[in-house]
Amino acid sequence: MRALVSVNLIFVSLNQILLSVGSALLVILFARHLEQALFGELRYIIAVLAVLAFCSLPGIGLIINRSASELPAREIRDLIRQQLRWSVIAVVGALGFAVWHMMQGEPSIARAFAVGGLVSTVPNLHSITGLICAGLGHFRRKILLDSFIIVFAIFGTMFGVTWFSELYHIIGWYLGAQAGATLIAFFIIRDLMFPAHETETFPALTNHVREGAQLTLIQVPFLLIPAVEKVLIYLLLGPVSLAIFVIAVLPIEHFKSAFRNLIQVYMLPYLNHPSTHSLIHWVSIGLLVLSGGALALAAFILFGMPLLFPNYEAIRPFSLALMLSLLPLPIHVIAVTWIAKRQLITLSRFAFFSTVCSLLLIALGAWWYGLWGAIVGKILYEMVLAISLVRLDRPLERLPM
Repeated sequence: MRALVSVNLIFVSLNQILLSVGSALLVILFARHLEQALFGELRYIIAVLAVLAFCSLPGIGLIINRSASELPAREIRDLIRQQLRWSVIAVVGALGFAVWHMMQGEPSIARAFAVGGLVSTVPNLHSITGLICAGLGHFRRKILLDSFIIVFAIFGTMFGVTWFSELYHIIGWYLGAQAGATLIAFFIIRDLMFPAHETETFPALTNHVREGAQLTLIQVPFLLIPAVEKVLIYLLLGPVSLAIFVIAVLPIEHFKSAFRNLIQVYMLPYLNHPSTHSLIHWVSIGLLVLSGGALALAAFILFGMPLLFPNYEAIRPFSLALMLSLLPLPIHVIAVTWIAKRQLITLSRFAFFSTVCSLLLIALGAWWYGLWGAIVGKILYEMVLAISLVRLDRPLERLPM
């Protein structure tokens, strides 16, 4: 087995730590400046916008990350344009939610959906610049770009929650700052997007867009399901319960997101080459990251969260219980190998199963037992998800060990 730790892994780990800290700071700003009911409504709107963001085909980002060194610049630009075109569906969906809430007599939420939908098109592409850099091996540059975008979003959010009280103002400043930073990031990497000696190419755009749509399915368990969970909690238990749920799952979700992004961004470029590391190599890296991160996470839950969220005293038992959902994380390297091997049928089955499983466990748990039922359902969901990964992985026995 090759060495587990490389310079690039260190850079990717640092990048994910910075992104997780920045994302957590955004939630802290919202939670400390807004009342629980208003915070719950805000998180509901953000969750719905996150669900609608799947219309922009985030799976195209996986193609760029995996094949940036092989794709001509023109094809990368065309793929990004396709994402922008597909984002129109998300805008229409957000405006539909705005109309529905206006009819329900909730003008504040309706205006927030309208503003969020119109502004969110560019922020949906905020990770693309970093994925281009990662695919080309420019991990230091990726750190700078991702940090720049998240810092810009933090300052925009700080201004919004400090000077305004209406939801649509706060959403506008949060997403508007993220959109501005994303556009600047694209300008910074213009040398990669528009190289000096670009040759005329005939990209296989249709094939890549179709594959991007299919690869979007792999994002379902990790990006779509957490957003759907929040929508369900809001509809079943109300905005205050959603506010408590969001804070309780905050450290767990950010750790899982950072872990999966780290493994995905680090693994995919290697899996393009014949000398692919063995599966046990990647699982070992996952265990190494999990063991160190879990200790830091437990310390944060016990000592950091009471300081950051003094108005949410009941969250620690929920968060500590949710640490059980981290145990099967290393097995998720299997899903990354599916992406590299283009096992799209397997990805489709996995996405369908994970969606149905999550909806049943979270919804039934919340319906019968409130917040504790939702927490237990979330833990069971992660366990069942890991089992399904192993069961669906047909080539597992043929991988080098």
